[in-house]
Amino acid sequence: MKLRHIAAAAALATIAGQASALTPAVMNAAATLKVYMSGASALKASIGGLFTQNCQASTLTTYTLTSDTGNYTIYTCTLNTTNDFGLGATNVMFQKRDAGGSGMGVYPVANGTGIAFIDPNTCTGGASGTGTCTGQTTVVPDAGVSDVEPAMFAAPSNTPADFIGQSIASGTMTVKPIMQTVFGLAVSNALYTKLQADQGLAATVRPSVSKDAAGMMLRSGYNAGTYGWSPMLPNTTDGTQLSQVNICRRVNGSGTQTAANRFWLEYPLNSFVTMEPAASGDSSAAAVGTTTGELFVSEGSGTSNVLTCLTGANTLGAYAIGHVSLENAETAAWKFVKVGGQEPSRDQAKVGKYGYFVESTCQIRNAVTGTKLTFLNAFCNGAASPTNLQSLTTAVQNGVMTPPSNPACPGTVAPATTFCSKVTRNGNTAEFPSFY
Repeated sequence: MKLRHIAAAAALATIAGQASALTPAVMNAAATLKVYMSGASALKASIGGLFTQNCQASTLTTYTLTSDTGNYTIYTCTLNTTNDFGLGATNVMFQKRDAGGSGMGVYPVANGTGIAFIDPNTCTGGASGTGTCTGQTTVVPDAGVSDVEPAMFAAPSNTPADFIGQSIASGTMTVKPIMQTVFGLAVSNALYTKLQADQGLAATVRPSVSKDAAGMMLRSGYNAGTYGWSPMLPNTTDGTQLSQVNICRRVNGSGTQTAANRFWLEYPLNSFVTMEPAASGDSSAAAVGTTTGELFVSEGSGTSNVLTCLTGANTLGAYAIGHVSLENAETAAWKFVKVGGQEPSRDQAKVGKYGYFVESTCQIRNAVTGTKLTFLNAFCNGAASPTNLQSLTTAVQNGVMTPPSNPACPGTVAPATTFCSKVTRNGNTAEFPSFY
């Protein structure tokens, strides 16, 4: 699968003299290929980029849902004449639902269950390359992506709330391994600077948190009133170590949360572990605070909700932690910390030094046929290509790796040397990673 740069796409569009942004009328036309994908919000930027890099630049239009701009997106464009999907200059509406996370990229696909997507008939704008939509409709997703393989979501504490008690139907979807996704422990900047002070570090040095300390605080039953942030701030005695513990987590069924359960708590390998505490009575980010001895837990449907929680905490000068993938660029409000002294980065993860990563999969409904199947097969098969990953933004690149089983690996020149991992999980249920 070869990538075409946006500049080249723009040149093609100029030569053709007929490329323009896809308005709702074009997006909804019968001839437009319409593809619905649900699942991993941690991979939102990667999935979006893998589609949009194939667009004639002047035709790309992005629509969002006004009531939830972070978790529902439509990407629509006219594909480059020589795109990665072998479809020619085709008009495509590619819709990605992030709400609910990875589990929603497994259960609805396998069980043929309709879930909420943007109703493209309610969209307006688009002529300038962006638009908004006000309504939703129920659709069975054609495909889904998940941070971890489907079997991980069968564990009770990893199952989406809407599918508790249901099994994942067999023989109804084709599962394809895609990329390895690297995660990090994100902390509000207020906590980040306090960690630096506690560890006697300069402002330019990234502080570290031990896996044991974070794992202790992320278990239900943790006595925040007595211990506060003491496990992470063992040298702090000014009283701030007992300030409110704010945890910005994802809902059950989220791949990010499943990855966090796997890494920090060894779940589901350890079925006796006490899981992360459930959401507080008010799970909105506005309820974060600094009250001494309190514990506040925000459960977010998507990655954007976790980032909002961290940002809200930092605005108050509060300490907060959360789980997000490294493809999310740090801001002035929050930063990633080292884990056990290891830098959170793709380069450390791909050689086995940084262990907070999982292997992600793509699920395609077996009922999908024709042009849509051609599109999805090409999309999923090429998702982890080093060449494809190299075209993503710098921030996104830091959160993804090519599994060693990919035909392009190990490779002796870039981009294979940049993205090919030397470590495999052999499925995320495996106890230890294996080295190639």
